[in-house]
Amino acid sequence: MDNLQSELNKIRVSLLNPRTPPDRYQQLYAAQQALSWVASEGRMMSPYDAIIGGKVWAPIKSTPANSEDCSGSLRQALS
Repeated sequence: MDNLQSELNKIRVSLLNPRTPPDRYQQLYAAQQALSWVASEGRMMSPYDAIIGGKVWAPIKSTPANSEDCSGSLRQALS
């Protein structure tokens, strides 16, 4: 639980920083929502409900820096 609270504290500081870019803010908010939901044993809005309810307000457009080994050709085609 200490790791969870520590992570939530770091996220909170970043969310309160006015220099946090909007795309990073979205990612941090989603992570905060998920971690808070787990910590509160479901007493808060679930991450899914937060996203569907428009609380995460814009699509994340950037590709994570560590995803260079993820090939699009390995993904299943949508049918």
